[in-house]
Amino acid sequence: MTALPHRRLGSSGLDVSLFSLGSWRTFERIPREQGLAVMRAARDAGITFLDDARYNDETGNAPIPTGWSEVVFGELFRDTGWERDRVVIANKLWWEFWPEQSAAEELEGSLGRMGLDHIDLIYTMQPPDGLAIADLVAEVSGLVASGRARAWGVGNWTAEALTEAVAATRSLGAPLPAAAQLPYSLVRADWVRDPAMEAVLADADIGLVASYVLAGGTLTGKYLSGGSGRADRDESAAAVAGKRRAAALVDLAREWDVAPTALAFAFALHHPRLSSVLFGATSPEQVRERRLAEGVRLSRPRPAGPTRRTRGVRLAASPATPFWWAGRHDGAVGKGDGEISSRIQCQLPTAFMHEMVMLAANRQEVVDVGPATIAVPDDMVDGAVVERRGAARYGARLIHRPQRPTLGQIGST
Repeated sequence: MTALPHRRLGSSGLDVSLFSLGSWRTFERIPREQGLAVMRAARDAGITFLDDARYNDETGNAPIPTGWSEVVFGELFRDTGWERDRVVIANKLWWEFWPEQSAAEELEGSLGRMGLDHIDLIYTMQPPDGLAIADLVAEVSGLVASGRARAWGVGNWTAEALTEAVAATRSLGAPLPAAAQLPYSLVRADWVRDPAMEAVLADADIGLVASYVLAGGTLTGKYLSGGSGRADRDESAAAVAGKRRAAALVDLAREWDVAPTALAFAFALHHPRLSSVLFGATSPEQVRERRLAEGVRLSRPRPAGPTRRTRGVRLAASPATPFWWAGRHDGAVGKGDGEISSRIQCQLPTAFMHEMVMLAANRQEVVDVGPATIAVPDDMVDGAVVERRGAARYGARLIHRPQRPTLGQIGST
């Protein structure tokens, strides 16, 4: 397995692993040895970004009413043998007891339960009624100035509130928020794709930490076969949509010989501002499965003749005018008489591939393999959209129409 890539976390100076392990009401619910096995699997997979938070006890067995999740996390962290200075640990400010409890006091309580002397990234969740965003920024930036936190970010904020926070930060001369943890999945992309959100993330150089990528686990397909879990009772719009669309995703994953989770993660992994994808796991196998999703990425074909052929669909490729397609990183190899390995399959969301195809056409990087023809691989794009846009802008037509659902169709039905 290749080393797990790391990416910048906004302007913080921190580098984080492409995947981050969360602990949302997990470790306090499973046996200690099982939690330790999950942590060790994450460490062995190259994950160096861990997310924890204070949660109220829902088991009835914790010795304290709130924060037992942090105690268990801290014990598992130390027992796993992580090197503290090689790991980025995040926690959250809930403002649950504000104004009686300040941000500094809330963080101090969390650090005490976790057994840490500082946190690397402190997320502030949405401000409580009565707390002005400028005052919140002053409190949170004070945690960074004190050294108790190295950077700060936001969790589940609106674009309007984040824009106001960025303006307040600049006015105070304080460090900008480094990260925004936001839900981003095949069935819930609107929060991140809101033009106002995209604009403020780019303007302030804020890294996206994608959460709820599996829509509460519904996009794994386990609920189709009678599996059970927290999503059984989850009636949120994303969970309901995930249950409804899981069958199509599972069918597509079977066709491409990958796990459904790999397709779901591929969607988030290719957002241009992504720093890390946050996930939870209750077994080492789940950690390894999520880690394998990193192999679903953009690949560039090696220079070859003017035309290649795969599954009856022609691909344009030449050294001078490269064409990009989606495939496994270890499969982008031509073989025998211009044929492409059967492992080359589209494994990215349709909307993303629309952008790639049309960008390539705008730059005239698509080689015509016939009169006024844009050549695209099977399953790469929604045929109707590309044919309509291609015909309107470039007088082009498709050689082939996909006959089965694409990721974009699954995400929009």
